[in-house]
Amino acid sequence: SLLYLIYVNDLPDVLASSCILFADDLKSWGSNASALQMDVDPAKQWSLDWNPPLNDEKRIHISFGGDSANDFVMHADFLSDETKAEIRQFSSELKSRLSEHVKAHRDVHQVMSKFGKFIDKNFNDDFSGLTAYFIDRTHKLRSKHNGCSGLSKGSSPTSPFSNDDQAGRSAEELLNLVVIEHLLRQGMDSLATDLMQDFGFTSNEVSLDKFRELSNLVSTIQHGDLDLAKKWLSEHKEQLGSKAAQLEYSLAKLEFLAAMKYQAYNPAAVLHCARQLVPFSQVYPADFEHLMGSLVFLGRNLEGTPYADLDYCTPGSEPMQISPSGSQQNLSRTLSEQEFPKQPSDPSARLIPSNDNPIGQRNTHAKPDSALAYTADLFRACYCHELNLSEMDPLCTVFNSGCRLLSRQQTLQRAISCLSKYSTIDGDTLPVAVELDPVAHQHNIFHCPVIKEITTASNGPVRLSCGHAISRDAFESLPSGDRSKVKCPYCPMETCKTDALDLIF
Repeated sequence: SLLYLIYVNDLPDVLASSCILFADDLKSWGSNASALQMDVDPAKQWSLDWNPPLNDEKRIHISFGGDSANDFVMHADFLSDETKAEIRQFSSELKSRLSEHVKAHRDVHQVMSKFGKFIDKNFNDDFSGLTAYFIDRTHKLRSKHNGCSGLSKGSSPTSPFSNDDQAGRSAEELLNLVVIEHLLRQGMDSLATDLMQDFGFTSNEVSLDKFRELSNLVSTIQHGDLDLAKKWLSEHKEQLGSKAAQLEYSLAKLEFLAAMKYQAYNPAAVLHCARQLVPFSQVYPADFEHLMGSLVFLGRNLEGTPYADLDYCTPGSEPMQISPSGSQQNLSRTLSEQEFPKQPSDPSARLIPSNDNPIGQRNTHAKPDSALAYTADLFRACYCHELNLSEMDPLCTVFNSGCRLLSRQQTLQRAISCLSKYSTIDGDTLPVAVELDPVAHQHNIFHCPVIKEITTASNGPVRLSCGHAISRDAFESLPSGDRSKVKCPYCPMETCKTDALDLIF
């Protein structure tokens, strides 16, 4: 038998481990004659214990890297010249591959070694910018003047995350609440419960029962059972306003698609479900025509047809998770539209208007979310609206917005770092306007230009007679020669203290 000893010096284990395939033993440190003999002795003892024929004189010692200068020592005079040539060729190929791996590792290591410092330099653990909104969150939903909000007067429900005592919580506690809310919205009840206990919150503080009801209702929708969702919709139809019609259409659409797939043998049942969609034909004409056209393929597999997007597929034993990214972005565009636009868009994801896909034109290139997934997202948004929460997940909204502006902010920070006139800009200042998704615009925050702080419920924004807006505390602190008037800090016009108007966004 022939003993191979391959020494790989000064190489990372991730690269050296590949040599194990070719060696009976592998050492990741420098070798010399004494070290080599120390390795041969255990091999000889192993030979005595297991009785395999082993001659330590018949060995090949190959060493790569370090100070070994890629040694190749062959103690095998018994081998033929052809075998020795093959071994030398193998050694040459092995050294070449190791050199390539070492070079690739150095290139990656150089970048990765700077990655930690890059993160420490560009990120901080100050959560004030993230949590300031939740401190100042308005606790009651104000009805809009045009009545589009759909909430009747005095029917504003209580939000589990907008209690009056939230203003007294620390930034860390508020961030923990945001994480718990995110997990509850995604149906991860067990994980949210564990975090709730670890953070010291009670089930009433996070309204755990409400979110469990939401999780159960969403799960039933995802599995094709619409009875509970329809019952909930009938009980909260008045509070939802225009969103109720959108959700009602989505549920009726699911019933039609289910009948198309599972009751194709009963055309009367399919036509009955189709009639339920007729009242919505004027609101969503393009999608209604698309649904009616699919009747041509009744009883046939829709895959490969122009109506493949209408294929009704329920998940298996594993629950379908609500998407916090793609579905949320599609849903946000629908929820941000007016109540009944002139060219109504389909509430399904495939008809969501965008820059590249005008309203009413189907995008045949992008694969849309299934009708089940979209309806589940829409129901979740309506349920959160009824709880006086934002339709979209705040944590996902903040994360997506941050990812969009991060690269641009980093570029600008490098560009202006050499300009002395910007030397006073702190880390929280972003001297550029960044276009965000419409869902990121629904939370209005007023930053007072005088005191450089975000307004709160007790220190709200006020409008001066000249049109400029500042916070209430800044307005009260403005000096004036006449006690009844104050001068605007940005223009010469004066404003009577009784003429200042409270701004409500």
